[in-house]
Amino acid sequence: MKKRPDQSQGKKQSLRERAEKLAAGKHVNLDDLSKTDILTLIHELQVHQIELEMQNEELRKSQSALEESRNKYSDLYDFAPVGYFSFNENGLILEVKLPHHRWGLL
Repeated sequence: MKKRPDQSQGKKQSLRERAEKLAAGKHVNLDDLSKTDILTLIHELQVHQIELEMQNEELRKSQSALEESRNKYSDLYDFAPVGYFSFNENGLILEVKLPHHRWGLL
């Protein structure tokens, strides 16, 4: 799976900007929290960050598996020696894929 750093970085920045806007009005006064409360918050944030990283890794694996599946069936479809028709629920033809002539058929 090829990454596009420019798009990925842009999405991260956009997500960060949106999160900053949402968090703008939600400031916590640390003077009101005990040291134990602050340490608990830090721990919760660390655990949450690890959970998000794990979810992100699972999403990357799922995306990779979907891309592999799409490529497999796309190749199967595109290089098939027979034609395919795609129909809607009423039986009308939506798309036609003509047979591939790689082997000199037709």
